Amino acid sequence: MRMCRLCGELDFSPDEKTLLSAQKYSGNIEYISKERIFAELKLILLADTKYKKTDGHYKALKLLHKSKVLEKIIPELTLGENMQQRKDFHNYDVLEHTFRAVLYAEPEIRLAALFHDIGKPWCFINNGSFYEHETKGKEIAGEVLKRLKASKKEIEQVENLTLLHMYDLNSLTKENKIKFFIIKNYKYYFDLLKIKQADFSACKDNLSVCPTVVRWEQIRKQMTENFTPFTLSELKIKGNDLIALGFKDKAIKNALDLLLKECVLNPQLNKKDYLLPRAKELLND
Repeated sequence: MRMCRLCGELDFSPDEKTLLSAQKYSGNIEYISKERIFAELKLILLADTKYKKTDGHYKALKLLHKSKVLEKIIPELTLGENMQQRKDFHNYDVLEHTFRAVLYAEPEIRLAALFHDIGKPWCFINNGSFYEHETKGKEIAGEVLKRLKASKKEIEQVENLTLLHMYDLNSLTKENKIKFFIIKNYKYYFDLLKIKQADFSACKDNLSVCPTVVRWEQIRKQMTENFTPFTLSELKIKGNDLIALGFKDKAIKNALDLLLKECVLNPQLNKKDYLLPRAKELLND
């Protein structure tokens, strides 16, 4: 793994004898701690950043696969090799598409890019299609990352980006649904844009801006201009206000969520003199 990383960082290739030795002894990776494997994998994903080698991370990742180590540490991923996809959408098989998604991804979301389609091989092998691969992918990504001793924060980020990356794929979702989607997933929204862009570019090496990204950002910017609250903290009413009215336990969060949705559709309602009376109505319902 270190050889692959250094090749990516320094832009060189191992000679044939060295590569054959790496392949021959690739099984020895099972004797290395999962923490060390994961740490080296993350360095591989950032191999281009150390000495500014444009595609160093892609080269290192491809070499990791060629060395037969990738199939030992994440076999769920390498099942996508030679698994063809629709030619009108993709130039590459599932595994190469994944490598190219990492190539085009910004550094902070490359781990998620590596896992975003990990559900495709399982779905195709078991169901004959890629349908709902994002849902299965979230499950598999979580299992693999736990196996590799990733942090809770890393696991949550990758799981959520994997699950959400297919939403509004054809840009046909109604605008209000997009608004609700943005506020519901606002924590991951900007990383999700980056995943969608990397996924789009990896399909046919298209570096133009992903149409879904364009549409979502138009909607978000309009929301910002209209002073739409994106989170509960931006509401002009707080949990303490609801407690003072008599709300308890889960009813507090449920009421705040409902008020936030109303303000997303009508930002001008985000005023205390509207929200307090409206909250009283909810309490009496």
